[in-house]
Amino acid sequence: MQGIADNYFALFGLPVEYRISRELLGLRYRELQHRLHPDRFAATGDLQRRLAVQQAAYINQAYQVLGDPIARAKYLLELHGADTSAEGEAPKVDNAFLLEQMELRESLGEVRQATDPHWAMARLMERIQADTKDLVRELEQHLDQSAPRDPVPVLVLIDKMQYLDKLRQQAERIEAELDHF
Repeated sequence: MQGIADNYFALFGLPVEYRISRELLGLRYRELQHRLHPDRFAATGDLQRRLAVQQAAYINQAYQVLGDPIARAKYLLELHGADTSAEGEAPKVDNAFLLEQMELRESLGEVRQATDPHWAMARLMERIQADTKDLVRELEQHLDQSAPRDPVPVLVLIDKMQYLDKLRQQAERIEAELDHF
């Protein structure tokens, strides 16, 4: 069994950039899983089997991080030496964004009472997706050129992405409820 790369991008043979090919990531993930899956080492010694399990866990963790836009942004900042773990110390998003989030949450709360709740939910999901795409483009601009000199703008964008992601998850739960009726 060969050694495994020391960063997630190298593991999948991807450039160290925010913008990645999800298709290529998935392809390389499946290739690594096939080649290094613990079942392929079932007939080897205990040490080899344990190493295979550890490598599989590392591959899975790398895939999860690179596949998630928020986790990938944090990981890139960490690779560039920024501390992203300081809870409560992260820069705050602007008031205009927070007001917009309150309005979106209010709209989400009104979906069930809408004349056509499915249409209202579809419009809300489109808005969330469009806002998320805008933030992804901004993250690409900050993280694909070089190491950010100041991580604060990137941390603010990550915070905004987290707000939108939580809203999207709530909307998906409500959408699932609507589909059952």
